[in-house]
Amino acid sequence: MPRRWLAWLVFSVFLGNYGTSDLGAQGGAVQLEGQAYLPLPLVATRIGMNSYWLEGYQTFRLRSQWTNADFPRAGRTIRINGVRVDLGFSTRLHKEVLHISVHDYGKVLRAILTPQVFNQPFRVRRIVIDPGHGGKDPGAVVARPALQEKDIALKTSLYLAEQLRAAGFEVVLVRDRDVFIPLLERARIANRHRADLFISVHFNAAANANARGIEVFSLTPAGQPPSGRSGLTAVDRAVHPGNALDARNRLAAYHIQRALITVSGEVDRGVKTGRFAVLRPLECPGVLVELGFMTHAGTASKLRSDAYLRGLATALARGVIQYRDHLGRFID
Repeated sequence: MPRRWLAWLVFSVFLGNYGTSDLGAQGGAVQLEGQAYLPLPLVATRIGMNSYWLEGYQTFRLRSQWTNADFPRAGRTIRINGVRVDLGFSTRLHKEVLHISVHDYGKVLRAILTPQVFNQPFRVRRIVIDPGHGGKDPGAVVARPALQEKDIALKTSLYLAEQLRAAGFEVVLVRDRDVFIPLLERARIANRHRADLFISVHFNAAANANARGIEVFSLTPAGQPPSGRSGLTAVDRAVHPGNALDARNRLAAYHIQRALITVSGEVDRGVKTGRFAVLRPLECPGVLVELGFMTHAGTASKLRSDAYLRGLATALARGVIQYRDHLGRFID
C-alpha cells in the first residue's frame, strides 16, 4: 500500500468520525434507524453558524455570513448556497429537533462548509482529464442530431486542458484521440502521474426524453448507499482506495457543480455519489461529470456547437480554480 494512500486513509477515518466524540460528549449523538445522528442546532454551533426553521417548518437553515445550507424536514437532498447536494442518509426529526447522520456531518458538511479541516498542505497543480469512452466504446449515441458521447467528451476535454494550462495547471490527458482505454487503466494513469485531481468527462442519456441537467459524482463513502438508492447492501460496506479521499472528493464535486450551474444556466441535478469503476482505485481526489443529456432535444442541439462545449469547459475550469483557491486559503 503506497504511503500516500495510507496517510489519506488514516485522515479519512479521522474526518469521517469527527464529531462523534466531541458532539456526543455534549449529549448530542443518538441512534436513529441504525445510524448515529447529530442534532443540527448543535452542529451549527460547533461550526460557527446560526440555525433556524424557515416559514412553514419544512426547511431548516444553517446560516453564516457567506453560506446558507438548507435541510429538508425529511430527505436526502440539501442545498448549499443554492446548489443541490445529496446526503448519504435522510435527515430525521427526533424530539422536534432535526438531525443529520454522523456520516454526513463528516463527509459532507465538514468537507464543504469548513475545509480548514484539511490541515495538511494539499495544493492542486496536476490535473488528469479523462475524456469518457473512446475507440470501440462510443458511449451514448443519438441519431438526430448525430452525436456520439466519445466525440463531444473528447472535444470538451481538449478545451478544458487548454484553459487549465493557461491558468497555470499541469495537465495530463488520459486520451487525446479516438482510442479505447479500459476503465481501470484510466485510474492507473492518474495514480502514475501522482495527480492532484482527476476529472472524468461524460454526457448523459435517458429513456425519458424530458430528462435534462448537469450532475457531478464523487465516490460513494463506505457504509452509505449511492445516490438514487436508499437501502444498504453488502456492496456498500466495501472500502476502496478512493474512499480515503471522501471529504476532498465531495468538496471538489461541489465547487465544480456550482461553477457548471452558474455558467451554463442548466438544470442542477446535484452533487451525487456513485461507485464508478474509474473512481474506486484513485489515489487522488476525483469526480465524474455528466454535462447534459444527449437525449434531450434542446440540449442535443446545443451540444453540436463547439462554442457551447467550450463554455462547458470554461465552467469546469472555473470550478477547478475555485476548489484550488478554497483549499489554498488554509494551507499557508
